[in-house]
Amino acid sequence: MNWTKLAKKYFILKNRYLYYMFYRNYKLRPRGAYPSVGNFKKKHSDTDKVYYEVYPEKTSILKIPQHFIDITSSFIQNKLEAIEPPKYILKVRNGRIFSDFNSIIAILDEENKIIGDVSLDLFLTQSQSIEDSRIFKRKYFHNIRYFNGTVFHILAGGGSYNNYFHWLIDSLSRIHILKESGLFDQVDWFYVPTIQYDFQLDSLKALGIPENKIIESTKYPHIKAETLLSSNHSRSVHKHIHKWIIDFCVKTFPAKNEPKYKSKRYYISRKDANTRKIVNEDAVNELLKSYNVQSIMLSDLSFQEKIDLFAYADLIISLGAAGFVNIMFCREGTKVLELAGDQYVDFKFYYDIAMKRKLDYYHLIGKNIRKTVGNRAS
Repeated sequence: MNWTKLAKKYFILKNRYLYYMFYRNYKLRPRGAYPSVGNFKKKHSDTDKVYYEVYPEKTSILKIPQHFIDITSSFIQNKLEAIEPPKYILKVRNGRIFSDFNSIIAILDEENKIIGDVSLDLFLTQSQSIEDSRIFKRKYFHNIRYFNGTVFHILAGGGSYNNYFHWLIDSLSRIHILKESGLFDQVDWFYVPTIQYDFQLDSLKALGIPENKIIESTKYPHIKAETLLSSNHSRSVHKHIHKWIIDFCVKTFPAKNEPKYKSKRYYISRKDANTRKIVNEDAVNELLKSYNVQSIMLSDLSFQEKIDLFAYADLIISLGAAGFVNIMFCREGTKVLELAGDQYVDFKFYYDIAMKRKLDYYHLIGKNIRKTVGNRAS
């Protein structure tokens, strides 16, 4: 048994729920809110510049076939057209950031007010605002760790802590917004969810961010900075994956070495995963061998090796799980086959990526052996 990992999980779980039972640093609870960034900008209109827009507001349209809409699981909400807010960097003097490692990210100014649009509470409905956040009822707050200089954060909710998809799409994409704003070189510290996985540290190094400039929120969940920089969310409520996110990843993380496998046709195995597994995988592998398709587990590969594998592939077959996001590194025309169980069908994300990368996309629906809650069926 790995006692280090077990202790870390216990620490995170314990601290996530302590605030229901005990009062600690209660005075640090927000005392008000700016419902939107516009309210914050208006408050600081006579002071230093606080708002740096990178992309203007636009209408985002997800173009997927009607067939995909018809077969999508009924509990999944698909918003195919929505107004995409502008993308920007917000500068907060003596700013504070608090995270619960899961569903709350609070950006607060020196007056102890939470700032809407750049803050997050995943339990809010679309009809609610940041003023309804559960943080106003919270009793337990970690001690503040102060950092001199300028801090930029890439927190993006619970998935960004351990999920490859959310790390690339929701966290790292914020660094693109920062670079486009012209403020990258002013940053002294980068506040990240964690660097417990190799792909997290390797990708940050590739972006020119050394380990000695990284602050992990798992170590310091509550910090204050002389200057805090925050982007708004790369994907908004409707969760479209924008082309600029894909282009940023492809340009920033180029392929380097052709993999030394006999075949360029790969089946991505999830034998080592806890959820979303193919139960008859041995039989599937035997069938695929006859088509010269090699089984690969992405957990065996480094971050760069994952990129190289997809970049030089002729065919990728995989369940539509986190690692399948690597199809954005595939060459134009690469064949990709996405698998799904019939209890959880949602092809829109990876079909959309495939179309934006001009891939040859196919899908196949199998049968789940048990009913699912969310995306956890086998």
